[in-house]
Amino acid sequence: MNAGNAVVQGFPVSSDTSNGFRSTPAFFNNTFYGVGQRDPLMAVTFVPTLRMFSPASPISQSANTYSGFGTSPMVSTTPTTTSGIVWTIDVGPETHTPVQAAILRAYDASTTQNPLNLLFTSSSSGAQAAGL
Repeated sequence: MNAGNAVVQGFPVSSDTSNGFRSTPAFFNNTFYGVGQRDPLMAVTFVPTLRMFSPASPISQSANTYSGFGTSPMVSTTPTTTSGIVWTIDVGPETHTPVQAAILRAYDASTTQNPLNLLFTSSSSGAQAAGL
């Protein structure tokens, strides 16, 4: 791609403008998944023919929000399918010492229904907790 064809597009993915966006987003099946501080997991569609995100706002989001600095979603899938799972981990509020167990969540990445379809959530205590 030459510089004449480059497109730069910005769009808000966090309601917290004071601290900025501090996590790494994931991209799967022409969908951007990102989480800002105190925000839900958001999905924004990329349109290859336009070479841009459209609309430049979330088409769907999770029902829950993430504390601390958000989270960095990760997608798992198989090479021969368009279905996948978006994984997130909520580590709790910003502190130097964890005050609660982390919570692991899994969302269906094959659909962008609103809210995003939560497939799994770990317990915040006991043997099923994601960690402290």
